[in-house]
Amino acid sequence: MCATESWLHGVKPGGAIDKNAILSCEIFPSHYKDYRNDRSSFGGGVFILVHEDILSVEEPEYVTNCELEWVKIKIQGNKDIHNGAFYMPHRNVHDRSLNLITESKACQVVLVGDFNCPEIDWPSLFVSSTSDKLVHQKLIDLSIAHNLTQMQEKLTRQDNTLDLYFTTNPSLVKNCTTIPGLSDHAIVVVESDTKPQYCTTPRCKHFLFGKADWPLLKTKNVWNYLQP
Repeated sequence: MCATESWLHGVKPGGAIDKNAILSCEIFPSHYKDYRNDRSSFGGGVFILVHEDILSVEEPEYVTNCELEWVKIKIQGNKDIHNGAFYMPHRNVHDRSLNLITESKACQVVLVGDFNCPEIDWPSLFVSSTSDKLVHQKLIDLSIAHNLTQMQEKLTRQDNTLDLYFTTNPSLVKNCTTIPGLSDHAIVVVESDTKPQYCTTPRCKHFLFGKADWPLLKTKNVWNYLQP
């Protein structure tokens, strides 16, 4: 689970917890590991929750000076999954962390959050308005440069699509929808596999009459059944 605008304070990626911090045990379920990047001032902040049965580790080395959190999830027999939660209240699109992560081909990247870029038509990658066009185009360029496909096209706040879901492997996504949220944003719910599911076609059985043991078949009275 990834979320933005947590409005928590006192926890930064890879850093010590502030003595006046809001503790995670006060907010989150005990059977989830929490990874937070709180805003230093009032409001904002992002976090990622991962079930305790799943092996996960925070990646503070990929966090830039924007509201961003990265967590690596390790699943046996599967590529590492780098999950990012991002919030852009201000116009500060950074690609340094994506450059570092996508240098490795043996990984999958999922980046979600509130990108505040409502003027993009994602199927055509077209910016429909001249307002703030440079930032909107920068987000499109980043998705193309890092092979990220944006899967979420439903409205999430009034008439705007602000909350997005990027992935390097869109074929894994089975369903993407929204449900009413606790705030003025809808919640994006994505159902996805962690690795490809292959459907194998059953092998057909072909009888090779030229290799049959005909003398044996005749002795077993099978020959009569094969006559026209």
